[in-house]
Amino acid sequence: MTLNKGAMAIGSLTAQPAVEKTTDFTKLESGESIKVRVKSAEDLAQYFNYGIFGSVKSFVPDKPSTRDAKGYVVSDFTAWDLAERHYRELQFAEIRNKNKAAADKYGEEARKYKATEKYLMGFFELSKGEDIVVDMTKKQALNVYQTILEYAELDENGNPIAGAEHDFLNMAFKLSKTGASTSTSFSLTPIINLQKGLTEEENANFEKSAGETFDQTLFDGLLFEADEAMQISNLIQAGFDISLIGLEKPTVAQTGGDTPLDDSIEVTDDVLPF
Repeated sequence: MTLNKGAMAIGSLTAQPAVEKTTDFTKLESGESIKVRVKSAEDLAQYFNYGIFGSVKSFVPDKPSTRDAKGYVVSDFTAWDLAERHYRELQFAEIRNKNKAAADKYGEEARKYKATEKYLMGFFELSKGEDIVVDMTKKQALNVYQTILEYAELDENGNPIAGAEHDFLNMAFKLSKTGASTSTSFSLTPIINLQKGLTEEENANFEKSAGETFDQTLFDGLLFEADEAMQISNLIQAGFDISLIGLEKPTVAQTGGDTPLDDSIEVTDDVLPF
């Protein structure tokens, strides 16, 4: 038996446990604004989000599909991709049959299982003096990013030049959210007069953050990842007949047993980080 003695034992006794850094999205309500700094034009991350509002909580697959430049799945289909494809094939068949009602019905079903392209965008929040992450749809993120490009040095392809002295690096902005439900939008508006537009604390944080880079690790751990078994269970929970795509109900064998999972299994709030 090996013992830590003397100074080694005291060191273990008095050592403070490491504090794990946790992050969450910064959520803005409609009509709310925050003042931010943009540290670079590359502080963003793309992901494809699955889920059904009010039925299945949002998740990303632990093994994402392979997609082309337009975002269409070309290989490594997830269970949810297969469910969408099943209804798309029925939809297209009814389109060929010129049966609009049936085509619309299957199209609506397909949309339930279709992934939504979303973006995490990173900013430096001036009132708190810390980096934050805001979750946006593609349309919302594009609107914000276009404002950033207005104050950036661009190459011949319209992309920000790496290492250039972009104007936005020395600017403060107001990030605002407006609208309701599916029509919400984000806007990024320059604060022209920093002395009038920022409080003393915000101005101090603005000066302090000059030249700093965004903490890219804040993008990690924000999204709930579901393995294949959970994705299939989510489909069952959503009311989809998985036999239509050649799948079977997951068994507890994936977690050490050999019986099918109960239909009543749900992904509850205490399992998810958001």
